[in-house]
Amino acid sequence: MKHWEYRGKWKSYWRDEKLDEGLKEMVKQQMCVVKEGGKTSTEEVDVCVDELYHIFLNSERIASLTALPTQLEEMAVGHLVCEGLLPNPPPSLNLEIQNNKIRVITTERTTETQAENNKTRGDVKITSDVIFSLIEHITENARLWRRTGGTHSTLIADSDGKVLFMCEDVSRHTAMDKAVGYCVMKGIELSECVVATTCRLSEGIVRKVARVGIPIIVSKAAPLSSGIEASVKAGITIVAFVRRPNLYIYTYPERVSI
Repeated sequence: MKHWEYRGKWKSYWRDEKLDEGLKEMVKQQMCVVKEGGKTSTEEVDVCVDELYHIFLNSERIASLTALPTQLEEMAVGHLVCEGLLPNPPPSLNLEIQNNKIRVITTERTTETQAENNKTRGDVKITSDVIFSLIEHITENARLWRRTGGTHSTLIADSDGKVLFMCEDVSRHTAMDKAVGYCVMKGIELSECVVATTCRLSEGIVRKVARVGIPIIVSKAAPLSSGIEASVKAGITIVAFVRRPNLYIYTYPERVSI
Protein backbone atom coordinates (compact mmCIF):
# COMPACT_ATOMS: atom_id res chain seq x y z
CA MET A 1 0.00 0.00 0.00
CA LYS A 2 1.38 3.43 -0.97
CA HIS A 3 1.70 6.09 1.71
CA TRP A 4 -1.04 8.27 0.28
CA GLU A 5 -3.50 5.36 0.50
CA TYR A 6 -3.24 5.53 4.29
CA ARG A 7 -5.02 8.88 4.49
CA GLY A 8 -7.88 8.53 6.93
CA LYS A 9 -6.52 5.18 8.14
CA TRP A 10 -3.81 6.31 10.53
CA LYS A 11 -5.08 4.16 13.44
CA SER A 12 -3.74 1.01 11.76
CA TYR A 13 -0.87 2.64 9.84
CA TRP A 14 2.04 1.36 11.91
CA ARG A 15 0.48 -2.07 12.46
CA ASP A 16 0.42 -2.71 8.72
CA GLU A 17 4.17 -2.06 8.27
CA LYS A 18 6.17 -5.27 7.99
CA LEU A 19 9.90 -5.29 8.78
CA ASP A 20 12.42 -7.57 7.11
CA GLU A 21 14.92 -9.54 9.17
CA GLY A 22 17.61 -6.85 9.02
CA LEU A 23 15.32 -4.15 10.33
CA LYS A 24 13.93 -6.39 13.06
CA GLU A 25 17.34 -6.11 14.75
CA MET A 26 16.75 -2.37 15.08
CA VAL A 27 13.65 -2.69 17.27
CA LYS A 28 12.57 -4.17 20.59
CA GLN A 29 9.09 -5.11 21.71
CA GLN A 30 7.38 -3.30 24.55
CA MET A 31 3.98 -3.91 26.14
CA CYS A 32 1.95 -0.75 26.62
CA VAL A 33 -1.58 0.39 27.32
CA VAL A 34 -3.22 1.83 24.20
CA LYS A 35 -6.22 4.15 24.24
CA GLU A 36 -7.83 4.65 20.85
CA GLY A 37 -11.12 6.50 20.87
CA GLY A 38 -13.29 4.93 23.51
CA LYS A 39 -11.40 1.62 23.60
CA THR A 40 -8.46 0.69 25.83
CA SER A 41 -6.26 -2.37 25.30
CA THR A 42 -2.87 -3.82 26.15
CA GLU A 43 -0.68 -4.26 23.11
CA GLU A 44 2.87 -5.19 22.14
CA VAL A 45 4.53 -2.45 20.07
CA ASP A 46 7.94 -1.96 18.50
CA VAL A 47 10.36 0.71 19.72
CA CYS A 48 13.70 1.66 18.18
CA VAL A 49 16.91 0.40 19.74
CA ASP A 50 19.29 3.20 20.64
CA GLU A 51 22.83 2.70 21.93
CA LEU A 52 25.60 5.06 23.00
CA TYR A 53 28.76 4.98 20.87
CA HIS A 54 32.09 6.70 21.48
CA ILE A 55 34.07 8.00 18.50
CA PHE A 56 37.85 8.33 18.75
CA LEU A 57 40.19 10.04 16.32
CA ASN A 58 43.46 8.24 16.94
CA SER A 59 43.66 8.29 20.77
CA GLU A 60 41.38 11.31 21.34
CA ARG A 61 37.72 10.82 22.15
CA ILE A 62 35.80 13.21 19.92
CA ALA A 63 32.14 12.51 20.59
CA SER A 64 29.61 10.21 22.22
CA LEU A 65 26.57 9.69 19.99
CA THR A 66 23.29 7.86 20.41
CA ALA A 67 22.41 5.84 17.31
CA LEU A 68 20.91 2.69 15.89
CA PRO A 69 23.39 -0.23 16.03
CA THR A 70 24.16 -0.23 12.31
CA GLN A 71 26.42 1.60 9.80
CA LEU A 72 28.84 2.50 12.58
CA GLU A 73 31.92 3.02 10.39
CA GLU A 74 29.93 5.36 8.16
CA MET A 75 28.74 7.25 11.23
CA ALA A 76 32.25 7.72 12.60
CA VAL A 77 33.80 8.87 9.31
CA GLY A 78 30.80 11.05 8.48
CA HIS A 79 30.82 12.71 11.90
CA LEU A 80 34.52 13.52 11.70
CA VAL A 81 34.19 14.96 8.19
CA CYS A 82 30.98 16.85 9.00
CA GLU A 83 32.58 18.38 12.08
CA GLY A 84 35.65 19.48 10.13
CA LEU A 85 38.09 17.09 11.82
CA LEU A 86 38.87 15.10 8.67
CA PRO A 87 39.27 16.48 5.14
CA ASN A 88 36.94 15.50 2.33
CA PRO A 89 38.00 13.28 0.70
CA PRO A 90 39.67 11.81 3.77
CA PRO A 91 43.16 10.30 3.75
CA SER A 92 43.78 6.61 4.13
CA LEU A 93 41.98 5.44 7.26
CA ASN A 94 41.96 2.44 9.53
CA LEU A 95 38.82 1.77 11.55
CA GLU A 96 38.50 -0.34 14.68
CA ILE A 97 35.24 -1.18 16.45
CA GLN A 98 35.39 -2.73 19.89
CA ASN A 99 32.29 -2.91 22.06
CA ASN A 100 30.78 0.56 21.64
CA LYS A 101 34.04 2.32 20.79
CA ILE A 102 34.77 3.29 17.17
CA ARG A 103 38.35 4.35 16.54
CA VAL A 104 39.42 6.12 13.34
CA ILE A 105 43.18 6.03 12.83
CA THR A 106 44.83 8.50 10.48
CA THR A 107 47.92 10.67 10.13
CA GLU A 108 46.04 13.68 8.74
CA ARG A 109 43.57 16.03 10.39
CA THR A 110 41.81 19.19 9.32
CA THR A 111 42.19 22.41 11.25
CA GLU A 112 39.11 24.35 12.32
CA THR A 113 40.15 27.27 10.12
CA GLN A 114 40.36 25.05 7.04
CA ALA A 115 36.94 23.57 7.74
CA GLU A 116 35.20 26.91 8.26
CA ASN A 117 36.68 28.53 5.16
CA ASN A 118 34.94 26.14 2.74
CA LYS A 119 32.19 28.19 1.06
CA THR A 120 29.88 26.00 -1.01
CA ARG A 121 30.08 26.72 -4.70
CA GLY A 122 29.00 24.94 -7.83
CA ASP A 123 26.58 24.99 -10.72
CA VAL A 124 24.21 22.35 -9.40
CA LYS A 125 20.56 23.02 -10.23
CA ILE A 126 17.49 20.98 -9.36
CA THR A 127 13.84 20.96 -10.40
CA SER A 128 10.87 21.11 -8.07
CA ASP A 129 9.72 17.71 -9.40
CA VAL A 130 13.01 16.15 -8.27
CA ILE A 131 12.67 17.81 -4.87
CA PHE A 132 9.17 16.38 -4.39
CA SER A 133 10.34 12.95 -5.53
CA LEU A 134 13.16 12.89 -2.95
CA ILE A 135 10.84 13.64 -0.04
CA GLU A 136 8.36 11.06 -1.36
CA HIS A 137 11.19 8.52 -1.61
CA ILE A 138 11.89 9.06 2.09
CA THR A 139 8.21 8.64 2.97
CA GLU A 140 8.02 5.42 0.97
CA ASN A 141 11.22 3.91 2.34
CA ALA A 142 11.40 5.09 5.97
CA ARG A 143 10.06 1.78 7.22
CA LEU A 144 11.40 2.06 10.75
CA TRP A 145 9.72 5.42 11.11
CA ARG A 146 6.41 4.04 9.88
CA ARG A 147 6.67 1.11 12.30
CA THR A 148 7.92 3.00 15.36
CA GLY A 149 7.75 6.77 14.77
CA GLY A 150 11.24 6.87 16.29
CA THR A 151 13.59 7.84 13.47
CA HIS A 152 14.74 10.68 11.23
CA SER A 153 15.79 10.00 7.64
CA THR A 154 18.47 11.48 5.39
CA LEU A 155 19.22 10.71 1.76
CA ILE A 156 21.82 11.97 -0.68
CA ALA A 157 21.03 12.09 -4.39
CA ASP A 158 22.39 13.55 -7.60
CA SER A 159 20.70 16.55 -9.20
CA ASP A 160 18.62 14.27 -11.45
CA GLY A 161 17.07 12.62 -8.42
CA LYS A 162 19.02 9.36 -8.45
CA VAL A 163 19.23 8.29 -4.80
CA LEU A 164 22.80 7.37 -3.86
CA PHE A 165 22.15 6.46 -0.23
CA MET A 166 19.43 6.73 2.38
CA CYS A 167 19.39 5.88 6.05
CA GLU A 168 17.23 6.19 9.13
CA ASP A 169 18.46 6.84 12.63
CA VAL A 170 17.17 7.83 16.04
CA SER A 171 19.03 11.15 15.80
CA ARG A 172 18.83 13.65 12.95
CA HIS A 173 22.54 14.35 13.40
CA THR A 174 23.64 10.73 13.18
CA ALA A 175 21.34 10.15 10.20
CA MET A 176 23.21 12.97 8.44
CA ASP A 177 26.59 11.64 9.61
CA LYS A 178 25.86 8.15 8.28
CA ALA A 179 24.64 9.37 4.90
CA VAL A 180 27.66 11.63 4.43
CA GLY A 181 30.04 8.95 5.73
CA TYR A 182 28.76 6.41 3.22
CA CYS A 183 29.25 8.80 0.31
CA VAL A 184 32.68 9.93 1.49
CA MET A 185 33.86 6.33 1.88
CA LYS A 186 32.55 5.53 -1.63
CA GLY A 187 34.36 8.51 -3.15
CA ILE A 188 31.17 10.28 -4.26
CA GLU A 189 31.64 13.94 -5.19
CA LEU A 190 29.28 15.65 -2.75
CA SER A 191 29.56 19.10 -4.34
CA GLU A 192 27.41 17.70 -7.17
CA CYS A 193 24.73 16.32 -4.85
CA VAL A 194 21.65 17.35 -2.91
CA VAL A 195 20.70 16.18 0.58
CA ALA A 196 17.09 15.58 1.65
CA THR A 197 16.05 15.08 5.25
CA THR A 198 13.07 14.94 7.59
CA CYS A 199 14.53 17.20 10.26
CA ARG A 200 14.41 20.88 11.13
CA LEU A 201 17.28 22.78 9.52
CA SER A 202 19.27 24.16 12.43
CA GLU A 203 22.70 25.75 12.31
CA GLY A 204 24.29 22.45 13.32
CA ILE A 205 22.70 20.53 10.46
CA VAL A 206 23.48 23.22 7.88
CA ARG A 207 27.10 23.48 9.00
CA LYS A 208 27.52 19.73 8.54
CA VAL A 209 26.27 20.07 4.98
CA ALA A 210 28.47 23.11 4.36
CA ARG A 211 31.64 21.37 5.48
CA VAL A 212 31.24 18.63 2.88
CA GLY A 213 30.33 21.03 0.08
CA ILE A 214 26.73 19.97 -0.63
CA PRO A 215 25.04 23.02 -2.24
CA ILE A 216 21.34 22.18 -1.71
CA ILE A 217 19.48 20.91 1.36
CA VAL A 218 15.82 19.89 1.21
CA SER A 219 13.52 19.11 4.13
CA LYS A 220 9.88 18.32 4.78
CA ALA A 221 10.27 20.23 8.05
CA ALA A 222 11.01 23.85 8.96
CA PRO A 223 14.25 25.83 8.87
CA LEU A 224 15.43 27.71 11.95
CA SER A 225 16.80 31.23 11.86
CA SER A 226 20.28 29.97 12.80
CA GLY A 227 20.16 27.51 9.90
CA ILE A 228 19.16 30.19 7.43
CA GLU A 229 21.96 32.47 8.63
CA ALA A 230 24.48 29.63 8.31
CA SER A 231 23.24 28.80 4.80
CA VAL A 232 23.64 32.41 3.65
CA LYS A 233 27.25 32.45 4.87
CA ALA A 234 28.02 29.06 3.33
CA GLY A 235 26.25 29.58 0.02
CA ILE A 236 23.73 26.77 0.52
CA THR A 237 20.22 26.65 -0.92
CA ILE A 238 17.55 25.77 1.66
CA VAL A 239 14.22 24.32 0.50
CA ALA A 240 11.81 23.46 3.32
CA PHE A 241 8.19 22.50 4.05
CA VAL A 242 8.30 20.27 0.98
CA ARG A 243 4.88 18.71 0.50
CA ARG A 244 3.68 18.32 -3.07
CA PRO A 245 2.63 20.66 -4.64
CA ASN A 246 4.13 23.19 -2.19
CA LEU A 247 7.64 24.14 -1.16
CA TYR A 248 9.47 27.17 0.26
CA ILE A 249 12.88 28.31 -1.00
CA TYR A 250 14.64 30.40 1.64
CA THR A 251 18.09 31.02 0.21
CA TYR A 252 19.78 31.04 -3.22
CA PRO A 253 16.60 30.26 -5.21
CA GLU A 254 18.49 30.41 -8.50
CA ARG A 255 19.47 26.75 -8.01
CA VAL A 256 15.84 25.60 -8.14
CA SER A 257 13.77 25.42 -11.32
CA ILE A 258 10.12 25.76 -10.25
